[in-house]
Amino acid sequence: MSQIDQMPPTPEGGKMWTTKGWLTPPIPNTGSDQKTSFQSRIKTAHNPLLVWNLPHFTQPYVIQTKQSGKAPLIEVALAHPEMIRHVLENKAGRYGIFPGSMHCHDLNLSDGMAANQPLMQSMSQFSSQALNSFFATMETEASLLADKLSASPLEGEMLIDPMIRDVINRMIQSTLLTQVPETKSRIVLSALDASLKTTGILDALKYLALPNWLSGLGARINQGPRTRLVEAVYALVASRRAMPDAATQSKTPDLISALISAFRVHPNDNRHDEQITNMVIAILSTCYATSHRTLVWALAMLACAPDIQQICANEARAIYADTAPLSGKIEDAHTIKAVINETLRLYPPVPVMRRTVLQDDLNHDLAITKGSTVLIAPWVLHRHSALWHDPHSFIPDRFLGDARRMIAPYTFLPFGGGEQTCIGFGYMMQATRLVLLALLNQLSVQYRARQSLPVPVQRVGLIPQSPISLIFRCRA
Repeated sequence: MSQIDQMPPTPEGGKMWTTKGWLTPPIPNTGSDQKTSFQSRIKTAHNPLLVWNLPHFTQPYVIQTKQSGKAPLIEVALAHPEMIRHVLENKAGRYGIFPGSMHCHDLNLSDGMAANQPLMQSMSQFSSQALNSFFATMETEASLLADKLSASPLEGEMLIDPMIRDVINRMIQSTLLTQVPETKSRIVLSALDASLKTTGILDALKYLALPNWLSGLGARINQGPRTRLVEAVYALVASRRAMPDAATQSKTPDLISALISAFRVHPNDNRHDEQITNMVIAILSTCYATSHRTLVWALAMLACAPDIQQICANEARAIYADTAPLSGKIEDAHTIKAVINETLRLYPPVPVMRRTVLQDDLNHDLAITKGSTVLIAPWVLHRHSALWHDPHSFIPDRFLGDARRMIAPYTFLPFGGGEQTCIGFGYMMQATRLVLLALLNQLSVQYRARQSLPVPVQRVGLIPQSPISLIFRCRA
């Protein structure tokens, strides 16, 4: 094993771009603010992102021991790409999903649940062929949003969260929930949104050595929205399962039918209903949360970077000017894809991944004992000064041409890595590109004058600390 004693140098070499004028969005303040220890912990619990301050990861790895009840909890935080590759790819079988993960509980957004055979059998829902079959429907929804905005008065600021939430919901209804009545799919997606907004609140208390009654507060806050979501999806699964086979089968089965088919359940067999329900929730969460959050941040960044926005708009207009089907031209949206990737770098959908060590392991020169917890924080990895030039700035050029090919493996992990790459990656990338193309083809977007971008807050993904309002104008 080669000894890893320092971070690898950035391949960018600090010479590719001039940093003057680049947008540098704010991050949570991790410095001392004269608060008491208790107040500081409560503040951290409200936004767990504060835990992952950059000085904590100046070395390839950091080991710390915390007291968790009567037993010590050993945490190994990794920042070196090759050590991360070892955990996610080379020796992935020695590392299990961390129970009660801080950022997503049992949703497993970063894991894709690759070990679950029925889910793997239903992966055809997210194959290239399936995404191609979704393309026309998703394109229509994106175009409807752009047309609606272009036809509206467009006076003053507009909250973008409801707008983006609506278009992503419509895409999911018309692709993954096609056999669910519209009224019921709206109930499910509304419950999903409420659950994702509360998941993560105060969960960090479990790791901050606070009293048990307080550390369980986060779970109680999350319980109501989560329960309503589970009940809504469970009822759909039970109803669909009870139908005759002919009623659940079609040439393009939706997500629920695909999972029921994968389990090969009989109409009166409800033994797998709970497992199928959890899978449906996990998959809908990955597709909804990643697409929604990424679009909100990407639009906000473009609104603050007019030069980059103009390049994207020119690209969109050139693509739409060609009368060939959009499905054959979307890969020509190089700058728009780079904007999405740079947004994912700055605002990763999974800010931190946790793994439980299932057996003793030697990760290069580091011995990791069974029962320890391994932490991999894309929030930190993507902003590491040893791995990225000017890491806090919005520079989509990093993901274009030769610069993209120079990014080292396992330094960019917005959706995990190896076999545990998130199942919703392809869906998210298709949805976000189509919406940005449609909007930028017809509209320009501006941020409020003399206002700064909000600080990100960790929930399931990263949400703005305050609502984002933008000004849309029709392009000439």
